[in-house]
Amino acid sequence: LPTYAFQHHRYWLNSGLGTGDPADLGLGSVEHPMLGALAEDPATGGLLFTSRWSLWSQPWLADHAAGGTTLVPGAALVDLLIRAGDQANTSHLTELVIEAPLLVPEEGGLHVRVSVSGPDESGVRTAHVHSRVEDAEPGAAFTRHASARLAPEAPAPDFDLAQWPPAGAARIDGAAERAYGELDATGYGYGPAFRGLRAVWTQGSDVYAEVTLPEEAGKPEGYGLHPALLDACLHAGVFGERENGASGQRLMLPFVWNGVSLHATGATTLRVQLSPQGSDSMRVRIADATGAAVASVDSLVTRPFNTAEVPRTTRDSGRDHLYRVFWETAAVTWQEAGPDPVVVVSGADVRAVAEAGEVPDVLVLGVSADGAFDAPDASRASDVSDAAAVHTLTSRVLEVVQAYLAEPRLQDTSLLAVTHGAFAVEGPHSLTDLPAAAAAGLLRSAQAENPGRITLLDTDDTIPLNRIAATLNTLDEPQLAIRQGTSHVPR
Repeated sequence: LPTYAFQHHRYWLNSGLGTGDPADLGLGSVEHPMLGALAEDPATGGLLFTSRWSLWSQPWLADHAAGGTTLVPGAALVDLLIRAGDQANTSHLTELVIEAPLLVPEEGGLHVRVSVSGPDESGVRTAHVHSRVEDAEPGAAFTRHASARLAPEAPAPDFDLAQWPPAGAARIDGAAERAYGELDATGYGYGPAFRGLRAVWTQGSDVYAEVTLPEEAGKPEGYGLHPALLDACLHAGVFGERENGASGQRLMLPFVWNGVSLHATGATTLRVQLSPQGSDSMRVRIADATGAAVASVDSLVTRPFNTAEVPRTTRDSGRDHLYRVFWETAAVTWQEAGPDPVVVVSGADVRAVAEAGEVPDVLVLGVSADGAFDAPDASRASDVSDAAAVHTLTSRVLEVVQAYLAEPRLQDTSLLAVTHGAFAVEGPHSLTDLPAAAAAGLLRSAQAENPGRITLLDTDDTIPLNRIAATLNTLDEPQLAIRQGTSHVPR
């Protein structure tokens, strides 16, 4: 021992007072791996969840890709929104609309905000999911990816899958290998964490499946229903499409979830029933290994996924750059002229066509002030800056589109919307019809919700309309412009 008294000197740096605990910042913590901290707004009764996502904190996300792009699955948004709703006693997800893909950067992470509003008169709350890259400048805009509605009470389950497999169902041999081979060829990129499909049966148009949470997806603790497991429930849908006569697969992603209820938590092995509700929609019923209800989706609508529309979120994403639509030439082989197409100007015209004997393959909507589909002459010219003209035209176009989509007999009839000078193909100066440009924006929204049914055509009449109508069903482009006989598509 030293011969002098101990000298009590401290040589460690003093740390800050923060501990990293949300409670030290006046925030609540949420027992969910993707929700993070919680702030309550006493003025509105709303909630705000804030968290950071990355491939390091949620490594299983790296196994979910589409078209070569790593995406957060819609199933993850379903689970975290139901959990957010639990916090406000509104756990019934009546509607979830995925508005923009949520991309996960290869490096770094995302700052994610999940906001839940105060309740309305009926107790229903709205919710939104936003994100931005973590190295964004202060004040940089967030991207909204999803909107949802949360209701207080979920209906009791009206099903069970205790009899398994259902009597009369036909087993598909090698279902998992065949399904993932087909999904890979289509453009899905499912890694080991998302390959949970184990067995498939079909009975009529319904598809039944067994799925298990892969070890690579991690533990189910904290999740209501692990997103990788819920996503795997949908993979058997490839056999349902084949059963319905689909000749080829397209890259489709969940778009709208309706009536989602979570009845039980913690399951790692599930029984699934998929029931088609049209070409792009299905009902989903999910039970545990005993057949007891776990979750249900009244309606799940899918839509085609176009990788060209997906922004990048990596650090070199160029998010501060300016972008514009570029119109490139496209090779189109026009068919021989057929009979003159059927022209509709109003919703009444559409209903009259639907009630007639034989419905046509194509309806033509002239997007102009008078409904004509030929190029306007001087006698029909109007003040294109007139706000009233914009309102009148978009209202008429909306009436026609709503009537068209509401008629079951027109399910297989395409709608060709014809404009003149509504697309800036050759630069801003070439956009000469502003009311039609506004109506074209409305039609693009309708296209997003009803893929494959509506085509936008901006033409200078150098190719006869009856030849265009005869070729329409062979085109794979939702928008097309014709200038001096040459076809152009936006990119």
